[in-house]
Amino acid sequence: MSRPLVEVLTFEGCPNGPAALQLVEQVSRELRLDPEIRLVDVPDQEAAIGARFLGSPTIRVDGADIDPHIRSADSSAVGVSCRIFSTDAGPAGLPDPDWLRAALACAARARRAGEG
Repeated sequence: MSRPLVEVLTFEGCPNGPAALQLVEQVSRELRLDPEIRLVDVPDQEAAIGARFLGSPTIRVDGADIDPHIRSADSSAVGVSCRIFSTDAGPAGLPDPDWLRAALACAARARRAGEG
């Protein structure tokens, strides 16, 4: 079975970058999944545009941002900046872990369905 790809996009010095990577590792263990995890450095505005970088940290599973608000929002505001997430608990520097759980579970289900 192929593994889900989880990308953690950040820039050097982002205070939430390491915590985002830890979140991905923790939730992956919790779900007993072994995704391919890539840490992607976004060093400048040109790279941000190319990567459709919405700020640090950005977490994508199989190319899709895990933030459910982004899917319906205008995602054209890219740039090297800190990202603030609108979670049920209020503004946060990290995404809601439930968003990551849902994205990983969905990717795992899609892979299982593709095997049959």
